[in-house]
Amino acid sequence: MIQLAGRLSKNPYCIKEMDIEVNSLEEINYFVYNHMNLVYREFFSEALFDYIEESLGEKALASQLRIMEKAGASLKDLIIYLFKESGYYGADDLSRISGFVMNVDHMTEAQRLKIEGDNLFRAGRISAAKSVYLKILNEAEDASDELSADAAFSVGLCFANMFLCRSANTYFNMAYDIFPKDDYAKACVYLSIALEDEEELLKAIIKYRVSDEALERIKANVNILRKNIMRSEQLSEFVLNISDDQAALKMSRSLKDEYYRMTE
Repeated sequence: MIQLAGRLSKNPYCIKEMDIEVNSLEEINYFVYNHMNLVYREFFSEALFDYIEESLGEKALASQLRIMEKAGASLKDLIIYLFKESGYYGADDLSRISGFVMNVDHMTEAQRLKIEGDNLFRAGRISAAKSVYLKILNEAEDASDELSADAAFSVGLCFANMFLCRSANTYFNMAYDIFPKDDYAKACVYLSIALEDEEELLKAIIKYRVSDEALERIKANVNILRKNIMRSEQLSEFVLNISDDQAALKMSRSLKDEYYRMTE
């Protein structure tokens, strides 16, 4: 748990990555801990060291960070030293981000953007998250096919949360085309059923090569499933949890066997 202690400066330091002002070492640590995807090597600048030394009175910390930076220390080592010497986070806090810290020097811009988008999505800032995911698709040259597909799927989730079924399914299908993964195909089928979109369901059926026999079984189960969903309060829950494989499978159990026949 973060400890509340330390000097407050009279003049703030501006963290340009988010255009915010901080007044303490605690706030610097909080930014790095919670927005590590925005922290690059350049974050540890002479201006930051001067602020830590002169405005916060942490001369030893500033001096060692300078030495490390000039010696070419990795971003990982700079972050670990900042956290360790500041003492605002305990072992449990640091264990939660250890995986990120260990890989921070090797993360691509696309991976950083994906983390930013996911953070926005979890915070309920759906439109902002969608913009970040689209930036990966449209601008990130270092994105792998797997990451691009994940970004496309995430755009679909944003549209699903806005109840824009066809737009959501466009991106679910795009995700599958980029990097074939059952979860992306399932999302197309499940969302079409949940939102009673016969046209999108038909497209999914054709795309995943459903036989006439399987189609009849699917139609029967779809009708039952749709009635169950629409009679209950599950529709909103379904859309909000469509990224949760287990939730989707539980809510669509009657379609499960027929779906797997689609990909045989």
